[in-house]
Amino acid sequence: MKFFNALMLLAFLLSAGVQYNDADPFLWVAIYVLGSAACIQHWKRHPSWKLPSFVAALGVLWMGFLVPTLQNSEFPIIWDQVFLRADMKTEAVELTREIGGLAILVVWMIALAIRAYRFEHRSRFKAK
Repeated sequence: MKFFNALMLLAFLLSAGVQYNDADPFLWVAIYVLGSAACIQHWKRHPSWKLPSFVAALGVLWMGFLVPTLQNSEFPIIWDQVFLRADMKTEAVELTREIGGLAILVVWMIALAIRAYRFEHRSRFKAK
């Protein structure tokens, strides 16, 4: 778990770092920095489940706003442009990448929240 947490911390910090040319960089930097903070606080002796839960909830809400925009986009999703190219040819490519980044963030935040919650309430999860 520590290895994957370090890997995700690095991924979130890199994701925050590449937002400099985005149209709304502060929002993206903020959510990736919050995700990074959740990874860092998970190394504490008694990590809290509240921060990763909050970040996951923000990510889900944000995806809820982005998915309808993607569905209403006049451009089709071209998957090789999403994964194999660095440039943004269409709005659909950018939205797909943004939703994918948020999905990765949300899944990892849920994993951290579950692990921290179980640690905090470990007496409830012990076999009787």
